[in-house]
Order: sequence, then structure tokens, then C-alpha cells
Amino acid sequence: MKILQVLLISLVLLPAAARAQFIFTTNNGAITIMGYAGAGGAVTIPGSTNGLPVTRIGNGAFQNKIAMTSVVIPSSVTNIGSDAFQGCNGLTSVALSEQIKAIGLFAFGNCRKLTAITVDPLNPFYGGMNGILFSKDHTTLIQFPAGLSGPYTIPEGVTRIQSQAFVGSTKLVSVLIPGSVTNIGSDAFEYCISLSAITVDANNPVYGSVEGVLFDKSQASLVAYPAGKGGDYIVPGGVTRIGPYAFAYASLTNITIADSVTSIEDGAFIFCPSLAGVIIGSGITNISGNAFFDCSSLSGVYFRGNAPSADNTAFSYDATTVYYLPGTVGWEATFADVPTAPWLLPNPIILNQGLGFGALTNGFSFTISWATNAGVVVEACTDLASPVWQPLQTNTLVDGSFYFTDAAWADYPDRFYRLRSP
Repeated sequence: MKILQVLLISLVLLPAAARAQFIFTTNNGAITIMGYAGAGGAVTIPGSTNGLPVTRIGNGAFQNKIAMTSVVIPSSVTNIGSDAFQGCNGLTSVALSEQIKAIGLFAFGNCRKLTAITVDPLNPFYGGMNGILFSKDHTTLIQFPAGLSGPYTIPEGVTRIQSQAFVGSTKLVSVLIPGSVTNIGSDAFEYCISLSAITVDANNPVYGSVEGVLFDKSQASLVAYPAGKGGDYIVPGGVTRIGPYAFAYASLTNITIADSVTSIEDGAFIFCPSLAGVIIGSGITNISGNAFFDCSSLSGVYFRGNAPSADNTAFSYDATTVYYLPGTVGWEATFADVPTAPWLLPNPIILNQGLGFGALTNGFSFTISWATNAGVVVEACTDLASPVWQPLQTNTLVDGSFYFTDAAWADYPDRFYRLRSP
């Protein structure tokens, strides 16, 4: 009730034209713009009304006001909240005065026609370069206007790319990251649907790139896959983590995830409309929430290993089926709220995983997997250069798998195995 009273008092203080356009509150004798209800076009925010200065633009105050074509921000404004002008697709340019001292995350993000954010040279906190918003010392890239097109080279000396800095830059085709960048915020390149390559200077100590895909320096974490890079993709061996939103909005069609990957993070493949098939390696232990959210073409997710832990939202809005290899464990009729089924391979395989694989006290053991109850012959030889394959055992698979043990394996300096149908 107290907040409502403050709002009503403020409405009395503004003239009729301003009352029709702006929703606001007052605090300690200053006005914060909280919303906009005008018709759009060229919008001028008043600097003061009846002696009360407009000092803040609140979080999301003008969010998605697509009819706005320009905005004049008065010099009285010192703070611009998060998402304040996010999604204002009619805006082409924004000018910031010397008085601006705080700009929230993604304040000018995803404005599809915005090509320039200029900053008064006397501003002590922020600076501009070629229409791009930076910190005053140009060490943090804050906002790349979404209307800019073509390739972009981040200037040497930039050490940080702010979270969501490039989001919605649909005309951006490539990015070159210099050796000075040591911190890249989350979702930095989300929904850059024309972006085909993110390249990192070889001297960068924190990040690296392989074929236009962004990794950490050790290539253990896949940070960002360019959304405009289509076709099929194989995650390289050695990668252990697919980071949050790493493949968001990507146009790839199929992906194979290496056995080394143990974790797929939040929203990793969110909104990948052309993604049809996913093969997930045997090392996976965790799939986070919304990992494959709304991948409308996804018809099958194929697991090589045991059932990992998974959030129930991992496959939200996906009409897909999870397929698993017979002989792997932990699978039930559903997985993360989608149906499961045995994976029908054309030939039997040896599962090279699990506690029952390898040299044990009673011999060398492994599980044979094949989604059929046909017989499978295990053969062995001692020399792959001149192999003489000898049958060891014919096994009838039950429920698609059979656990095999070679008790005599220790009698040979080398022992190799293969499978065949009878």
C-alpha cells in the first residue's frame, strides 16, 4: 500500500503528457522510470518534473517496446537498469551522457537495428569505440549493438567480455578474440544465428578455439559453438564438460559427444531446431535442466553408457526417444520424462566400460551388447599382424546382452578379441 501511495503522489507531479507515457516511482525526491505506455516513435524521457529529477531507468522499463525508433536519455539519469531497453528492435542509436555511472546487464541487448551506442567523452565510467559500449578503460566489452554486421575483431587490451554481450547479434559472422581476454561471461554469443566462427589468438592463456568452436585453453570445457555453424559435429575426445548454453540456437543437424564428456550443463542445446540426432558417450554422469529444451526435430538420443543422472526438464518440449545399449544399467521405461527403447545396432559390440570390464581375478571379462537374441561367437588371437582367430565361445544373448569371461587369458602374452555372428 505504501508503494501505491508513492506512485499516486508522483502521478500528480507530472504533466498529463508524461502521465500518459511513463510509469514511475519516487524515492528520496528522485524519479525512477519503471515502464512505458506510449505509442513509440521518438521518445524523450523528461529530465525533471516539478523540481524532481529523473535519475533512474528501472529494470526492463522499456523492454520489447518495438515501436520506439529513438530515445533521448536526459543528463539527469545516472543509472540504467538491467534489460532496460532489451528487445527494442526499432532503436538505431543510443547516446549516453557523462552522468551515467551504472548500466545493468543486457540494458541494450537484442535491439536488432541498433548499430551505435555512443558515450560522452567526459563520462568517467563508460566509453565507446566504433559504436560498441566498453568500460571507461576499454578492458570490458559491455554491449555489442545487435544491428552491427560482418566480422568483428575484439581490440587487444580487452580482458573481459560481459555476460550476454553479443546476444541477438544476428548479422555477426565471425569473432576474433585476442590474447588479452581472460574472462568471457555466460551466454556471451547466444542467438548469433549467422556466427560461423569464434577464433582465439594462439597466445591467449585461458581460451582456445578449434575449427571455429570456443573452448577453454585445455580443451576440457566446450564454451560456445557458433550458432551459424551447421552440419554434423563430433565433440573432440578430452572434452569433459559442455558448458551452459554452449550450443544454444545452433543450426547443427547431428552431434556425437565423446566418451570423455561427463557433464552437459544447463540449456546446452536449448532451441536447436534442426538437431535430429544425438549420440552421447559412455562417460556421461549428469545432464542438467533444459539441456535439450525445445529441439523440435530431435527424434533420437542414443546413449553408449549407463543411465546418468538427469533433470526431468532435460528434454522438455522434445518429441524424442532415448535409446540405450543392452547390457548397460540404470534404464527404465522412461528417462527424464521421455520414453526409452533398446538401441538396435547392425552388429554386436563389446562394451568397454563398467566395473565388469577388463582383467579380473577370474579372467578377462566384458559385456556383449546387441539388441537381438541371436547367437554371437567370441573369437581370440595372439597376433594382430598375422591373426589366426580361434572361436572361444558361442553365446546366446538374453535381452540383448551377454557377459563373457575368458579364464585362460593370462596364459598368453597378448590376447585380442572379436565378435561375429554364427
